[in-house]
Amino acid sequence: MRSHIQLITTLTPQAFKDWLAILFVAILLCIARYYYSYFTRHNPLPGPFPFPLIGNLHLFHGEIDAVFFNLQTKYGEIFEVFIGSERKVWLGNAKLVKKINDPSPKSNFPIRAKGSWINEMKVTNKGIGLNTNLNSWRYNRTMVTKSIMIPSFLRQFVQDIEKFFNELDGYWLVSGDELDFSKWIYKFENDLIIHTFTKKKTYAMATYYNYISPYNCKTFNLENELRQSEELINRIHLWQKSIHFFYFIPKLIRSYVPPFNFQQSKYLKNIEWLDKYLTNIVRDRRKEIENTPKDEMLSSDILTLFICANTERSIRIDKVNNHSKPMADDEIMQLMLESITGGVNTVSSVLCFTIYLLCSNPVAKYKVYEEIDRIFCDDKTRPITYDDIIKMTYTEACIKESLRIIPIAPILYKSSIKEDTIGGLDWKAGQEFFINCNYIHHSEAHWSDPESFIPDRFLNCKKSEENSYMPFGGGVRICPGRHMGMTNVKTLMALIFRKYDIELGESGESFKKFFNFDN
Repeated sequence: MRSHIQLITTLTPQAFKDWLAILFVAILLCIARYYYSYFTRHNPLPGPFPFPLIGNLHLFHGEIDAVFFNLQTKYGEIFEVFIGSERKVWLGNAKLVKKINDPSPKSNFPIRAKGSWINEMKVTNKGIGLNTNLNSWRYNRTMVTKSIMIPSFLRQFVQDIEKFFNELDGYWLVSGDELDFSKWIYKFENDLIIHTFTKKKTYAMATYYNYISPYNCKTFNLENELRQSEELINRIHLWQKSIHFFYFIPKLIRSYVPPFNFQQSKYLKNIEWLDKYLTNIVRDRRKEIENTPKDEMLSSDILTLFICANTERSIRIDKVNNHSKPMADDEIMQLMLESITGGVNTVSSVLCFTIYLLCSNPVAKYKVYEEIDRIFCDDKTRPITYDDIIKMTYTEACIKESLRIIPIAPILYKSSIKEDTIGGLDWKAGQEFFINCNYIHHSEAHWSDPESFIPDRFLNCKKSEENSYMPFGGGVRICPGRHMGMTNVKTLMALIFRKYDIELGESGESFKKFFNFDN
């Protein structure tokens, strides 16, 4: 027994060295293979030099829009970046994105991205944003478009915005003369958008008020509801962050390398929780509808419209790619999740950016006040109507100019499904392209005096150059909620500007923004 133990002790260090040598050789071979593929790649473009396994992942930190604006400036209108071993082609000229933003149903760029990560997030055949099943995507998009772009919905939406603003105004009146506008508006949009799509109250504004005024709580008898609502909002925000994570972090790293593997587990559990929670909301609402007499009017929330579509309780939607059946629970759940995430962050950010730029440009701010005074005359307390919102042409121009200077989606991404020619180069099917909207919006090749806030540029009859202005995306994937979003921002600006004199606080003279890679 003693000699046997001695033999093992003697051989173990050598075996360990052998394994280290094998591992070292394997790593060298992987590196050699990586760089062989890099140096023999099709259509080599300028760009930062990549590293094995991570590619150029080390660049993805801080203000991503500023990082890639600088890279586009350095490398030119078309350059490449690697995420792991996959190459992404960046475009910084409106002329280069013409085919990618082709609105034709025959476009070669009908999907946003490809990869196993989409399936891991369980959105391959669901929703709109990352759905790669084109039949399913067209059907879902039609459902959303027919629900939220019709004037009757927008008219009711304006009334709902004012109702929720009255609650917000009540909190503001007891919060002092200076407040954190961005946080309040984010909470407001959570309450508004979730209610619009589900008719459920989330108490986000009440929760925030209780947080900043713990000794003056207005809703102390709703602790359980407040806690549940706060968890839902936090989990929805976490889902948005997970898109960024799954897309940019190579699968090998996020599956096996700490702390990325722990973060992936956290995101996957959150996806499961949201799927279950939101599906239960759909099922509960479906049961309510089934138990409601057919001659009784149903509520007009979007969830009810989705559930009743193509049933005897609703007007039949035209066939879209042979889809005329009612929507399944998981399809509705994903549309509801994407609609909430797409509405909350975008509108709250656009409103904050617009007001910041107006406060930094007093002449433009004065014109907004002047327009609102003209529309509402001496009765600034009457209910706002959709017709009032349509008349706010200068205010809309200010919002559009804000979206040009600080695009809410500074980067758009599309993937080809067929071979195509972009920038004079032939590309294989599956190549992903990133459109640098932030760079194009600030390019002197497309805009005169691009760094200045000039709302009047959107009031003249001359249209901007094609694809030089893409605040809501472009092509077949253009945002279906753009009219709803613009209505939301304009209504809030009317409600705020007709009552308050807005100025930047000392801490608001400069602002920080971060890029969230959602759809």
